[in-house]
Amino acid sequence: MKKVVMIIVLTIALLGSSLVTSANGLDYIVVPELPHNQSKGITNYISIDSPSDINQKLKFHLINKTDREINIQAVPMNAFTSPNGSIQYSTKGKEQYSSLLDNKYSMKGNLEVPKEIVLKPKETKEVVVNLSASKVDGTVLGAVGFSEHEEDIETDSSGITNVVTNIVGVQTNFSEVEESALEVGYPYIEPLPAMYFIRLPIKHDSAKIVKGVSLEYIVKDKDGLELFQSSDKVYNFAPKTDVEIGLPWGYEKIEKESKYTIEGKFTINGKTEEFTREFEFKPDRNKGKDSGDGFFGVPSLDDGNKLWIWVLIGVLSLLTLAIIILIIVLVRKRKKEDEDKTKRIEEEQEGA
Repeated sequence: MKKVVMIIVLTIALLGSSLVTSANGLDYIVVPELPHNQSKGITNYISIDSPSDINQKLKFHLINKTDREINIQAVPMNAFTSPNGSIQYSTKGKEQYSSLLDNKYSMKGNLEVPKEIVLKPKETKEVVVNLSASKVDGTVLGAVGFSEHEEDIETDSSGITNVVTNIVGVQTNFSEVEESALEVGYPYIEPLPAMYFIRLPIKHDSAKIVKGVSLEYIVKDKDGLELFQSSDKVYNFAPKTDVEIGLPWGYEKIEKESKYTIEGKFTINGKTEEFTREFEFKPDRNKGKDSGDGFFGVPSLDDGNKLWIWVLIGVLSLLTLAIIILIIVLVRKRKKEDEDKTKRIEEEQEGA
């Protein structure tokens, strides 16, 4: 069976008044046109300002660099906040650790892409994507992704087909909105084969892109002793999304059913939001895979209940003592029997 690896690439460079999206080794180039109502000062993705509903065509020029025919597929994509703190694009309506809080902010439903794009050798073709967006408060963020059909991509020597997706960001801005505070939920521990994560649920209810949010935190045990800390986390949040960010467990041990506390603060444009949350390790709440950052190894498990150990030690001690006593009794009994036997033999000899 042929294995397929999906790779998403966003490589954008300014060329004249147009965007050029490409990636090393690709056989085609995507050149989107900036629309007439493009946001001022933004040149590395499509960003449209409008006070009302939007119905317009987005144009992309696809260039085949090869001497063979290429089949390209275009897909509309939503924007999510990824668990490692970046903004990610996906064709899904919900990701494993992130989702949209309001379907009105789904860009995927606002973009109509062509079903199939065929590029003849060395051909440049204009591709039109229809954008139809109803006015909402704030910003809607998404993208158009372009990739070569899997059947047309050569499989490498290991049997893996790398499907590379070029992404052009698409953003619609209807009004300015205020930043809202991040709502911090109650964390849990997720055990993974290579490491453990603290999953910290965050709700970003603002219809605004927020970048450069720093996070500092300290994790303490049930006695208030500091286990580990971090101050180098920076996050970007997509509009109207929630996410379970992944914080690597940075201590050598972890205790089942024991209380832990995370104390942290987010800094957003100079404003600080502090939080304190308790959590405990429950192994049955494992959600599966993650692409988080860092590596601290798997901590040794401690179930937090030592009573059974002491009971076992006590039972073994009593059993050992009983065996020793039994051996002493048997030895003394055997010795007494030998002495009696010897005495009888001596008496018989004297009588003879």
